[in-house]
Amino acid sequence: MAPWALAALVCLLLAVGLLLADDYGSSWDERSNFRAGRDALGTYLSEQHYLSYLHNGRDTLAHHGPSYFMAYWLVSRGLEAAVPGWDLAAARHFTNYLTFLLAIGCMYVLGRKLLPGRLAWTLPALFATQPLLFGHAFINQKDMPFLAFFLACVTAGVAFVDWLRSKERSGEAPGSVVGLMDTLRADWREGRWTARALLVAVVVLPLLVFLDFFWGMHLLAYLHSIVAQAYAGEAWAPITNAFRLVAEDSFKTSVAEYQFKVTWAFWIGRMVFMLLLGVVAVWLAGKAMPRSARWVSARYRRMILLMVLQGLLLGFTISIRPIGAFAGVLLIVYWVLRIRWQKLGLFLPYLAAASVATYLTWPYLWQDPFGGLWRSIRYSADFGSLLVLFRGNHITSDQLPWDYFPTLSALQLTVPAVVLLLAGLPLVAWRLARRDDRSQVMIVLLIWLGVPLAALMLLGVGIYNGIRQMLFLLPPMIAFAGLALGTILERVRPALARGAIVLLIILPGLLGIGRMHPYEYAYFNEFTGGPGGAAGKYEVDYWCTSLRETMEFVNAQSEPEAVVVAWGPYWAAEEYARPDLKIRPSSTRPPAYLLTCSWGLEKPPQAGEFTKLYDVRRGSAILGSVFKHLPQ
Repeated sequence: MAPWALAALVCLLLAVGLLLADDYGSSWDERSNFRAGRDALGTYLSEQHYLSYLHNGRDTLAHHGPSYFMAYWLVSRGLEAAVPGWDLAAARHFTNYLTFLLAIGCMYVLGRKLLPGRLAWTLPALFATQPLLFGHAFINQKDMPFLAFFLACVTAGVAFVDWLRSKERSGEAPGSVVGLMDTLRADWREGRWTARALLVAVVVLPLLVFLDFFWGMHLLAYLHSIVAQAYAGEAWAPITNAFRLVAEDSFKTSVAEYQFKVTWAFWIGRMVFMLLLGVVAVWLAGKAMPRSARWVSARYRRMILLMVLQGLLLGFTISIRPIGAFAGVLLIVYWVLRIRWQKLGLFLPYLAAASVATYLTWPYLWQDPFGGLWRSIRYSADFGSLLVLFRGNHITSDQLPWDYFPTLSALQLTVPAVVLLLAGLPLVAWRLARRDDRSQVMIVLLIWLGVPLAALMLLGVGIYNGIRQMLFLLPPMIAFAGLALGTILERVRPALARGAIVLLIILPGLLGIGRMHPYEYAYFNEFTGGPGGAAGKYEVDYWCTSLRETMEFVNAQSEPEAVVVAWGPYWAAEEYARPDLKIRPSSTRPPAYLLTCSWGLEKPPQAGEFTKLYDVRRGSAILGSVFKHLPQ
């Protein structure tokens, strides 16, 4: 794609987002996740904010790291102030949409790895025109950002490995590890005893400090004892005086609260100190072994920097959801497939950077990094049982049939995408058998898709709300569909004919987006009769974004100061309510108006007590309803 065409496409997509961001209602968890970002940012300011973060987040702190939520809060607040006419909800939705644009760009990079350059754009075109994904792009602040950053980790890693491979083929790759070992041995033999002692110190000291900071906790216990002594007036006089100067009314606060202040500072300070100590250790190692330092700097500096940047991206992704670490596994697989076991030492800065980024962006881990991460993994794998509607039956999320994800994927992607996917899978097998030049990328995509699917289908890992938690599996599926489309287009010579074929392929998605707007995420294809055929069989507007439309109807119809009860996330109706209306989650007395959505549609109020005024419809599917209380 020519640079001008790429720039024009980016501008067009940004314009689409700016135009549509204010059309969507708020999703079920949107406000709580937004506040989680605010609370997480506060944890860097004081220990009281940290306690508020723990209290407000409760169990979800283990399930979702706040790295994206923090960016979500900052960017949304900035956009709200910068864009005239936007409220905070529109700013939040556009912020989410930016991650969708990142995913589209990554799909183009992936397309260049699977298809000839002139056809690479077909992958992002197929991806961007899926109504399911387009709808989630605005309203889903959890799964769409995770999809985008997971995809970015994989595509950045694939691009890096291919770049390294090209350097090797052209003879520009750095020397082997054997050359480095020879240089290290020469430095060791020729160095003075002071240089050797310094080298041992820069290896051992950071290791000892790390072990105490994260396991032993002797320094923290010592700091606690000093605080206790200062609180009792028994510490060394300068320390006691400093404590009384800082805490003038210390008798009003318990010693445990002062110790927690120290603990909070220790949690933040230990990582900052480890980073500084690491920088100093690297600098001193360079002084102790100058020849080796020059050898590494001349040959590996750029590679190490790129691996560090990728590691930071991976850490940010893990802090969205722990399974983000799987992207790092996929990179290792591709590395081994492409360049075997060479230069695996570059993964040390990659893993170190990922660990640092995960720790710094996930305050829940500060108190117990390894235990907290393990609890998060366990919580994600077994978070309990929730009700799911599938094929017209109510089942629990821990008892899903094996074909839950394949079925919903086949019903919520566009028909051409499903057909192309089915054609693409045997094509992948054929190319793998032929050991195609792109077979390594295909293997990575198969592992990306296959391992989570195996966990879902064979190990009983539960999901709910359709397939939203598995959206990150759609890029490899669409890549396989794009491979089939690209194979067809390669056999068509006229560019106009190729364009016509692609238009026919993406047209159902474009029409679906137009028909479903702003409820694109509730899209179902013709295999199930569209959203009307899916209603009552599958979950449609499970996040109750239709509450905005029902609330706007009530705004235009209701008398002043009427009481309105909204089923589900009542605040999502309140956000768009007329200022005089009273929005409640429930009421002891019958309200003037009742708004229902999602599961609430299955339990309509009694006909003699309420009358239906309005339905939010897409086709024959009812997404939300407004009921008015009948005077008795």
